Amino acid sequence: MWTPEAFSMNRERFEKHNLVSKFFQRVVGEGIADGLVDDDRFAVDGTLIRSLAGHKSIKPIDDEHDDHDNDLNGWSSFKGKGRSNTTHRSVVDPDARLASKGGSAHLSHALHVMTDASTGLCIGVSVDTADGRSERRNALAMLDRIKTRHRLVPKKLAADAGYASGEYLSAVESRGITPHSALPKMKIKGESASHHARKRMRGRMKTKSYRESQKLRKFIEPVIGWCKHVGSLSRTRFIGHEGIQDDAMLVASAWNLMRLIRLIAEPEPR
Repeated sequence: MWTPEAFSMNRERFEKHNLVSKFFQRVVGEGIADGLVDDDRFAVDGTLIRSLAGHKSIKPIDDEHDDHDNDLNGWSSFKGKGRSNTTHRSVVDPDARLASKGGSAHLSHALHVMTDASTGLCIGVSVDTADGRSERRNALAMLDRIKTRHRLVPKKLAADAGYASGEYLSAVESRGITPHSALPKMKIKGESASHHARKRMRGRMKTKSYRESQKLRKFIEPVIGWCKHVGSLSRTRFIGHEGIQDDAMLVASAWNLMRLIRLIAEPEPR
């Protein structure tokens, strides 16, 4: 019987055969086969997952000689000293980085989600380093994976101001997709390809299609909220990106199965 204990005992087998990813992609494929994924408009967003490790596990990277074996808290006292991701690392979870979104900095990982903007089905999920650039990097990677595995390319991709980089906008356009990212109010100076991509995005912000994308984009927030608070991704139980990635895919699969049931049960509009 697949009790939680038996499931945990077989996690290494799942990782070896990439079973969790195959299961997630199969669920996404079911939604596509049932006509519940519309390639007109996707949405993408990112959030932080608290690491299992705590602040006491942070240690200077260049500290080659650990003289605190008998005092586990000795080297974790940073009173009067600064800590940064360039100089310190967690000895428990080396993949974690100090990061925050408007509050205190904690050891965290970055979770990225891509959804069908109209139905809320999660079609892509990725876990990466919380380095401040992972949102754009993983958005492009998820677009490529979805195209390869499901032959699906959205016409538009909605995102918030975290995806306003000119290089990112240009890369999305090169894939035949129209980016609908919110740009901050600032002058765009320069004649490079990235500057022109931002100027084109500024022009699209005046269109009805852009406003519709930003309205639909907000529906990705309940997806992330459910995954974090119901699916227990607000603080991970695993160490390293691979284990957290599998956990995130299982949670996203559970969300998709619930959404598929509801979408199939909804009567078609007359």
